Amino acid sequence: MAYGRLGSSDGFDCVWATSVPLVGPPDALVLLGALGPVTSRIELGSYVVPTFPRHPAVLAQQALTVQQSSSNRLALGIGLRHKPVIETGFGLSFSHPIRHLREYVTVLTPLLAGRAVQMSGQHYRVQQEPSVPPGVKPPPPVLVATLAPQMLRRAGELADGTALGAQPWT
Repeated sequence: MAYGRLGSSDGFDCVWATSVPLVGPPDALVLLGALGPVTSRIELGSYVVPTFPRHPAVLAQQALTVQQSSSNRLALGIGLRHKPVIETGFGLSFSHPIRHLREYVTVLTPLLAGRAVQMSGQHYRVQQEPSVPPGVKPPPPVLVATLAPQMLRRAGELADGTALGAQPWT
């Protein structure tokens, strides 16, 4: 937490945290949730929370908790991660990443805005009526990490922005 206080007092405008895609620290949202109460003005961003191992309704709950603890200063960066990490590390199929992303964001963004979701897709079947705490407005912007042209198009279509990656996934 000293980094958050130090960054804020030194004039930084934002702090970005990453989630390691395997089990173990750090988890970006836990870290940012802890920084929220000890900073007062800097933006808090995740770069990036992997989507495959985290259900979009769970991510919405976590993001809204950080939004509440930080007085609405979260920028939520999400991404697919790399095929080997998802398939080998988590044992999940990476066979339709664009479809996964589309369904994921279709569930996530209305929940972040406090709107109900009813969806029956190929990856997610969701019926959720969110409970957004008072004072948690606006919803955090969703930034999609992109590593390839098709992902960049989907980010422009579905999200508030993008966070560019360093290498294409296969």
